[in-house]
Amino acid sequence: MRHSIRATAAAGLLLVSLAGRPLPSQAAGDPHYFPETRHTVSGVFWDYWQSHGGLAQQGYPITEEFQETSPVDNKPYTVQYFERAVFEYHPENKAPYQVLLSPLGALSLQARYPKAAPAGQQPNRQSAQAFPQTGHVMGGGFAAYWQQHGGLAQFGYPLTDEFTEKSATNGKPYTVQYFERAVFEYHPEAPANTRIMLSLLGVSRYHARYEAVDNPRPAQWPPAPGLAPADRPALLDATFATADLAAWQPLPTPADPASWRMLNAHLQQDGGPDGEASTDETVLLAGAPTWSNIEFEAQFFNTSGAPTGVVWRAAAGRYYRLQLLPALPNKFPKASVQLVDGNQVTTLATVAADRFAGFQYGQWHTIGVTAQGALQQITFDGGSLVDVKDATLAAGQIGVYATADGATAFDNNRVQQLAP
Repeated sequence: MRHSIRATAAAGLLLVSLAGRPLPSQAAGDPHYFPETRHTVSGVFWDYWQSHGGLAQQGYPITEEFQETSPVDNKPYTVQYFERAVFEYHPENKAPYQVLLSPLGALSLQARYPKAAPAGQQPNRQSAQAFPQTGHVMGGGFAAYWQQHGGLAQFGYPLTDEFTEKSATNGKPYTVQYFERAVFEYHPEAPANTRIMLSLLGVSRYHARYEAVDNPRPAQWPPAPGLAPADRPALLDATFATADLAAWQPLPTPADPASWRMLNAHLQQDGGPDGEASTDETVLLAGAPTWSNIEFEAQFFNTSGAPTGVVWRAAAGRYYRLQLLPALPNKFPKASVQLVDGNQVTTLATVAADRFAGFQYGQWHTIGVTAQGALQQITFDGGSLVDVKDATLAAGQIGVYATADGATAFDNNRVQQLAP
């Protein structure tokens, strides 16, 4: 790779911003709510979005404002993610350089081609402009778009010449060119005035930083903290000290169920049928179909952005499910109780993000479910999470729920009998 992220960012941080403003959340001006993604943009970020290409260049917001450590200088900044960009607020800069764009093009280039520059690069010599700062050439339609939509301040210097690349969004090949803060794509199938498009770098960066699996080696998973002593008759007390999974069955039971195993005294979700990471959901059940009034406790450890949780009263493909999400910077509810009937999922209750911000990566957490008659009471790490009344399901097995990405472990699954 010819240029490091830090070097290219320093070379091209000539970004347009708005002068003399406080933090975006404190700035004057009306905020704008986007129902398409359920996020709000306000203050200097909203002003910048409107004056720098809007939806076509920045895309919809996919987070609210939050604090993030920059990969360029390791300092914290107020940021907001959009589909095609990440806005950063730099109060240390003088106007007009307080709203800057993250160098997503440089970050993406380094992530996608870590060992060598992409192959097959060809400089476009039509109305070409050479950039000695990076040693690359920009020409043709890409040059026209660059000049008409913000130039150096918006996109930065070119980091490659043109080449063909398979899109991470739809898998199709396109002619592309990387810049410090964007990737240009040529779409010949689109109408003439929209054939130059910007890659969804904000989406891919958010996924890579907050949602992609970061699965440590099983030997690094710490021991679970354990549960408080039981005070009722125990129907199940699974500590996973042996490798025997005979008491557990996947639901449903397909020809190629997801892989589970006992490892390091944990129940380890081990990926899809062949051990590969997958977005498929998987449920592993235990217990009797007659279990009705119970207290069910389970501990889990998750290292990905995928949902996890437990199920109960599972019978004939129907069950209640607690779905938990990690603490990601968005307003979506991080906890919900659902009624699952085959492929149909009905949400019975959700917990607002301001009440439950989501679970923390790389920590053991404890889920508690008290199911007594129609009342389902849920706790998380010892505190009340949500109560639901629903009499659809009367009895069934318990189980654990995760995405088949190999990033979740369970321990100390215990079921105690309650009075009717």
